Formats: sequence, C-alpha cells, structure tokens
Amino acid sequence: MIVKRVTNALKRQDWAAVAIEFILVVVGVLLAFQINEWATERQARAERQAATERLLYEAEDDVAYFRSMVEDHQETVRDLSYALDQMQNDRARMQSGLTASVYLDEPSPPSSVYEDIVASGMLGEIGDPRLRSAISDYRAKLYLLSRLIDYIRQTAPKLDREDSLHYVYDAARPRPARLVVVFAALAGDAKLRSSLALMDDRQAFILKSWRETLGASERMCRELGRKLGQPCSLNGQPAAHQ
Repeated sequence: MIVKRVTNALKRQDWAAVAIEFILVVVGVLLAFQINEWATERQARAERQAATERLLYEAEDDVAYFRSMVEDHQETVRDLSYALDQMQNDRARMQSGLTASVYLDEPSPPSSVYEDIVASGMLGEIGDPRLRSAISDYRAKLYLLSRLIDYIRQTAPKLDREDSLHYVYDAARPRPARLVVVFAALAGDAKLRSSLALMDDRQAFILKSWRETLGASERMCRELGRKLGQPCSLNGQPAAHQ
C-alpha cells in the first residue's frame, strides 16, 4: 500500500506526499527498533532480578555454612588448647582436639549460583557498585582462607612420625585413619608439645580467617537484601528455597 501511494505521488510529482510517506516509513522502522529494545531490556532486567534473588538465597546458605564452620573451629581451638594445658585430665577431649587439629577442611560454601552468573557474563550488571564490592570482598576473603589452609597443610608437622602419636585404621569412622595419642609419651616430649603449640597458634589464626570470611558473607547477604528490598536471613540456619 505504501509503495503504491509513493508511486502515484511520484507520477504526480507530489513531493510533499513522497516526503510524508518517507518520514512515516522511517518513524515506523525506528519505533519498531525501540519497541524491540524495550522488550530486550525488560527481559534483561527480569533476568538480573531473578539472578540477584537466587544469589541472595545462596548468600543466606553461605552465612549458615560459615557460622557452622566457625563454631566447629572454635571447638577445635578450645580442645587443642585444653590438650596442651591439661595433659592428664579429660583424655577424650584432648584426643578430640589433637585429632581435629590434624584435619583442615577446605572451605566449600554453596557457589553454584555465583558460578552461573559469572559464566553468563552478568556479574558486572548485578546490583550497584556497593553490592558488587561486597561480593568481590567476600570472594577475596574466601580465596585467602583457602590459600591459608593449603599453606598450613603443607607446613604442618607430620604427627604420624612421632612416638606418642600414631594412626590406626577404623572403617566405622567418616575418616578411617584415627589418630591415637599416647599421653604418657606426649607429656614428656617437649619438642612435640612445642610443635603442637605452634599448631594451636595456627588454628587460632585460621579461626580468625574463618570469622572474617563469615563477616564478609554476612555483608554480601545484607547488600543483596538491600538491593532487592527484602531482608537477608542471618539466623544461622540453612535457607530452604524453591
């Protein structure tokens, strides 16, 4: 229809009509592009909103995970300190502390949502600079904690080489290698006790790093809640989300 009108206008040399038709075509094309751009941006906003909500739910689970790990590590530090101070008293607690000090778990908080967002290239579009800074700080603290644990693992004394400490196989335990402590020998081994005291100091330093990472996860969770206009659950319980 437009082509026919333009053709008739050209035959009549009605340049005003030709110009009007041309303008209408250009405006129509531009409007179509604009509508498509609006629809694309609306979809992108919806995807960013959904990703941010999923990241908030994961952040709540991160907080619960780190609170649990901090509590476990506090108990390890207390029991190890007790083992070094009270060699002949509560041997079950002392053995628990010495055993726990040998095993250093790699931090493994929930991270599948974060990894999906990074893979999609959407991380730089999430929230605002304040939120992205909180996410970046949390990831940096998590990385440092992981490297610290790896370093201490590599430099920790080899307890199985000591006369007062040895491992036995116990298939009923989550970790089959069970550390057995000969307390009479340990009490007279000043060198080993010095090594264990150093481990105690390192465990306390690791606990400090766990706490810092917990704090960073809580800040990230609060920033996600702020951006979404809904509270971040910091009750220390793993969240159950659909």
